[in-house]
Amino acid sequence: MGRLKVGRLEKNRKEEETMAPGSIVEFVDREGNEHNALILHVWVGSLNIAYVGTEEDSHGRVIVRETSVPWHENGLGGFYVKKPGN
Repeated sequence: MGRLKVGRLEKNRKEEETMAPGSIVEFVDREGNEHNALILHVWVGSLNIAYVGTEEDSHGRVIVRETSVPWHENGLGGFYVKKPGN
């Protein structure tokens, strides 16, 4: 699986190259809520992620998957990922 290599500045490139499947990121949903998320797959310019949602079913809280989530510099409004702590 690839690593995210989209950064235009050297600093951003180094940060983004560390984002690989299994890494933890912060996901901002369309309502502006932040969630800790797990990277499942890295595409050029976006990620597939999973996070624990707020809804519950008979097994507990539901795991939510999102695809083609852009890196924070490319996201509009909500719906983007960023490195934890940024």
